[in-house]
Amino acid sequence: YYLSCLFSIFSYFGFPFNFFNLFRHYKESKQSPQETDIERNVINEEQKDEQRVETKDPHQISYIRAVLMVALFAYLHFVAFVDQYIFVAILPVIKQDYHVVGYTSQFITLGYLGTRVTLSPFISCATSRCDRKMVTCIGLFFYTLLSLGCTFIPQQGFWLFMLTRLFLASMAESCLSTVPLVIADLFYPDQRTRVLGFYTCTKSVCCMLACLFGTPVVELASLHWHYALWTTPGLGLLGLVLAIIIMKDPQPEGMDEVENDSEDTELRYSCFSDLKQLLSNCSFLTYTAGALCYVFVYGAKNSWAHQLVKKTRQELLIETQCLTTGCSYDDNLFYGIIKCVTDLIGLLLGMEFSKRYKKWTPKIDAVLCGIGLSVCAPMLMAFIFFPGFNIPIAYVFVAISGAFQAICQVPLLNMKLNIVSPKLRETANIFHQFFSKLLGTVGHIFFVQLVSAEIQQISPHATKLSIMQYSLAFLPLVAVIGSLLFFIMAYCIKEKQIMAEEPIAVISQK
Repeated sequence: YYLSCLFSIFSYFGFPFNFFNLFRHYKESKQSPQETDIERNVINEEQKDEQRVETKDPHQISYIRAVLMVALFAYLHFVAFVDQYIFVAILPVIKQDYHVVGYTSQFITLGYLGTRVTLSPFISCATSRCDRKMVTCIGLFFYTLLSLGCTFIPQQGFWLFMLTRLFLASMAESCLSTVPLVIADLFYPDQRTRVLGFYTCTKSVCCMLACLFGTPVVELASLHWHYALWTTPGLGLLGLVLAIIIMKDPQPEGMDEVENDSEDTELRYSCFSDLKQLLSNCSFLTYTAGALCYVFVYGAKNSWAHQLVKKTRQELLIETQCLTTGCSYDDNLFYGIIKCVTDLIGLLLGMEFSKRYKKWTPKIDAVLCGIGLSVCAPMLMAFIFFPGFNIPIAYVFVAISGAFQAICQVPLLNMKLNIVSPKLRETANIFHQFFSKLLGTVGHIFFVQLVSAEIQQISPHATKLSIMQYSLAFLPLVAVIGSLLFFIMAYCIKEKQIMAEEPIAVISQK
């Protein structure tokens, strides 16, 4: 009897609560869809923050291991640079030993570089869905095995030797091109900028160390080129051991906050489906066009700047004090020192500006790239036409242009990681690397030679120096086009930010 009375009392008092719930649901149904969406987003963000605090991802890698992995990739860059330096240095000796006639060393080197750039993206696409540790370890194993085995190919198999070396270079290119993506998976966005900057610095340092290490190796093994090529298998074997010990696969989505889009992941099963989505992304296409302008100017300047100064000395008979034997490497030495110093200064400046001001304005990377290329263009034009008047002042101009162009390096890497979702970064990196390596390594050579041939046909009495100057005068124009593309991209980023803030402003006014 008492229980039945208690139940009736709770039922009586439950009626007002039920009426209150009905009134609350009716009020929510009358609420505007914008307010409900914002409330849901706020609740989802709070739940994500609680989950991030309460749970720890099992795939997350410790900071020390992440730094060691970046150091490992820097060492692998050193091995690749040593191998390329030694191979290019002893290529005339190899050509003479294999009794190859009818092909110059420059033609073989150009074909080697062009085919390597074309082949490496396909290897990257084939291995994009595999574990990075497995790909790196298997690649190092075959790299060590084939680099040692190709030295035992008999004299009748020169083209087999070249194909083996080509496959080795393409494999190294495809594995090392994904290092920025690994850094994006290892570090949070607030740490990523400086890590990318220091990694790019270590690449430059490793390139210089490779030249210092490779020069005595080439001199000691000049008569027996096989001994020189036996250096890299030992370095590769050490890298394989370090990769097995140090490397660990990072979490698949990286350290970025990504929305839950499990429905779309079933549609992304190949590089071609990802490429279709990238080609419909206007921001990615604008970035790619600006980055290709940057790469074209950077590669052409590094290839032709010292040749321009050398040809100026030859035609104008400018006498200078020689610092090396034969006076043949003075301009290479000067330009190499200037390039290393200016690249380091510009890279550190770009890294710090991007790190400090990105919290206040997300368009800082695009603005830095636009400013760097716009200042680089007039300085580069002054360098092209100034060696005939004063070579030291011409070197000052090329140093200023190199410093401002180097400011763009870290912002370019940041934009490549930020403008696409983490699941599309692999395909975006392959697409970007293919065209950037093609233009930065081989494209400018054909372009400058083609323009030089056309200028020579138009004015047959022009000197070789003037032909080279007018053919290189297109580079500042390309730099200006790249700066305009980056400024357009900065404007688009600002407009997107304003559009994203508009609904919140409207609701706050209500």
